[in-house]
Amino acid sequence: MIAALEHGASGYLSADLPADDLAKTLRAAHAGEPALSRSLVPHLIDRLRRAPSSRLELGDLTVTLTPRERDVVELVGNGWPTDEIAVRLGVSAVTVRRHISSVAKKVGVPGRAALAEALRRSAR
Repeated sequence: MIAALEHGASGYLSADLPADDLAKTLRAAHAGEPALSRSLVPHLIDRLRRAPSSRLELGDLTVTLTPRERDVVELVGNGWPTDEIAVRLGVSAVTVRRHISSVAKKVGVPGRAALAEALRRSAR
């Protein structure tokens, strides 16, 4: 499960998921929501607590990023478009946009363009 999520999966379902729940979960995943069986959530939380993180320094601001956010930020900073980042990282464009949004929120900027500009300014 962890490896699948780390490589961009939108979720992971256990084999014992009832058919009614499966249909609801698949519709939610198609709409962009994460799909996880409740029984797997404790394992994911445990792993996240133990996962290494990385820091992004932008002037006086330092934020902690997940390894995947770090990958996305590096490519955004190099001017890569979302679709190409998705292909490069083997994830969906929706996943890339979620990571960009998460990092932008952490940095306190309104979106991708402002994030890219902040990255350019800090690289100088």
